[in-house]
Amino acid sequence: MGDPAAKDASIASTKQTTTMASTITTCPGQIWWRRASLAALLLLWLGSGLPLQAQEDPAIPDSCSNGVDDDGDGNTDCCDSDCVGDPGCIEICDNGIDDDCDGLIDLQDSNCYGMPTPGYFSRGDANGDGQHDIADPILMLGHLFLDMTIPCLDSVDVNDDGAVNIADPISLLQCLFLGCGGPVIAPPYPDCGFDPTDDDFHCWDYFGCP
Repeated sequence: MGDPAAKDASIASTKQTTTMASTITTCPGQIWWRRASLAALLLLWLGSGLPLQAQEDPAIPDSCSNGVDDDGDGNTDCCDSDCVGDPGCIEICDNGIDDDCDGLIDLQDSNCYGMPTPGYFSRGDANGDGQHDIADPILMLGHLFLDMTIPCLDSVDVNDDGAVNIADPISLLQCLFLGCGGPVIAPPYPDCGFDPTDDDFHCWDYFGCP
């Protein structure tokens, strides 16, 4: 029959061993569960698992040309809605840059379809027809003496002295009839380009350049 006390001790020892084995087996799962729970709580605390969004400060307008996200909304310069319509965020059609931040560059951008490029002109082509001919000095004289409108005064400032005066049509006439030897017409000429000097003239509605 055996000793009943020894039998009870053996049963108790077996139960203890089984319990310890069970504890050892389940501990890794419990640790994983706790870690997963903590991670879930952390994600909820951060915003339901979504990345944190930049918060815009409406009191700080975004500067459109400094390369800094001034208002903290995650968008810089021309990519910021604050800069829509800013003169510095107009697509320039030949510089290889997405100036207005619409994902389209130069002639890919619909803004360049038949539209003038600000500041892009050919000096001496006063009427913006893409040619240098007698019509240009005639228009210049009309502007000087009859107050005729010219869309791009930079194109009329033939000698690029920062002023529009009688010397400009005279220089152009000399070039047309006597030849353009020497720096009679300042650049950009005869091709289109930008004014290399800083002055008060601007070209916002000049259609003479593609």
